Amino acid sequence: MPRHNANIDRVPSGGFNINDNERKVYIVHRTLGGAVGGWAGKVGRGLFGGFVIPNSVPDLAHHWAVKVGGWYHQLQANDGWNFYENDVYDQFKGAWDEYEVGSTNYNDVAIVSAAIQAINEMPESYHAINCNCQTFVLRTLDKICRSGRKKVRTSYSPFNPQIGFIPGQEQEETEVEAGKEVEVAYIADGAAHFAQLEKAQDIMEENTPTLTAEEVEQKIKEAEAQNGS
Repeated sequence: MPRHNANIDRVPSGGFNINDNERKVYIVHRTLGGAVGGWAGKVGRGLFGGFVIPNSVPDLAHHWAVKVGGWYHQLQANDGWNFYENDVYDQFKGAWDEYEVGSTNYNDVAIVSAAIQAINEMPESYHAINCNCQTFVLRTLDKICRSGRKKVRTSYSPFNPQIGFIPGQEQEETEVEAGKEVEVAYIADGAAHFAQLEKAQDIMEENTPTLTAEEVEQKIKEAEAQNGS
């Protein structure tokens, strides 16, 4: 079933490479402007899945993305439906705070593939706490910061094998050709890998202000008014 919002990919097309030159990976943060900041595009699907608004909610005006080289990779939302978008990092030069969290050997095309797979694994409906830009950042880091490599032969399956990251497998249900040799990226050191993800999560939590339930209700009203709801 097609998603409500198409992904936006501006990276020039080319071949996947998960053994490219090593590059630093950053999580980057900026504050979204406008009357309601980052709230306008996210209301519409029920920011909390129909549950009571908790009394500590990350302020959606504080946006997070993954940056490698000259590109940043982010979750966006429109009318409450999320999608993936990348763009040239210099577009908002000076607006971002950068935090180095690791490294990757993926080229830009492979990173796009990983980011699309990450967004496809998330619920399409935006949720202010567990399906937001921070969730996307952690899922993308999990895929691109894998140092292990090995060759495997596929066996027939109606679904993608979950043996490691394989670039180009963006579709949720893709038949896999039996007997095909592919290279996968896997987690070579589980403790170090998950410590890396925990570090990224801590950085985002420490640098994202929270709002009370009353403040959230006011933001939602302002966003709905801006959207003409």
